[in-house]
Amino acid sequence: MADQSFAQATGPVDTLIVAGGADLRTSIGHARLVTWIRRTARRARRTASVWTGAFLLGEAGLLDGRRAATQWVAWGALQRRFPSVQVERDPIFVRDGNVFTSAAGGLI
Repeated sequence: MADQSFAQATGPVDTLIVAGGADLRTSIGHARLVTWIRRTARRARRTASVWTGAFLLGEAGLLDGRRAATQWVAWGALQRRFPSVQVERDPIFVRDGNVFTSAAGGLI
């Protein structure tokens, strides 16, 4: 459980980790959250996603022109929504520069 909202997290960031989850459809439509992710990633040493968190990185424009991984049931949806992303289907995680994406269990 977080002890502050994302809007209150304004200090230095070493690693920004964006997790996926059951409320993904609501989260990717949350403009303030997507904007915060985009801005925070600029000051983070590295940015990572777990599971369907890759969709939030995609919405923030952080995966444009990059390789990415996500959970197997979401490969097609990620590729369709973000055609400029090269979705890797075999690796459990992908590192492209300072952006890391990973597959994980669960369903969307």
